[in-house]
Amino acid sequence: MIRNIALLTAITFLPFLELRGSIPVGILSGRLDLPLGISLQGLGLKWWWVFIVCVISNMILGIILYPIIDKFIHIWERIPLFGRFWKRHIIRTQQRIHPYVERWGTVGVALFVAIPLPGSGSY
Repeated sequence: MIRNIALLTAITFLPFLELRGSIPVGILSGRLDLPLGISLQGLGLKWWWVFIVCVISNMILGIILYPIIDKFIHIWERIPLFGRFWKRHIIRTQQRIHPYVERWGTVGVALFVAIPLPGSGSY
């Protein structure tokens, strides 16, 4: 039981998977063979239990990340490769979507976070 909770939480904490990866792994049973010799084994747990564990993990992630992510990004921006990537992609995207955020406000941000794209959730 503790192992399953830890595994689901770890998958939820991965920025490119979040809930989109942890919920299917928790609910589905069976084995999936991926390229490069990687195989993924589903846990076959009850859907409601998986949903509760994964959503709570995602909420905890948001609570932890929100106060510290800005400081963390400023530290990483000092690394030239990351700093260039950040300025080229993230800052430009923020500038492009700023008018929409101003127009739609909280509802728009909530809809954006709800879209199942990598990195659009808690991160």
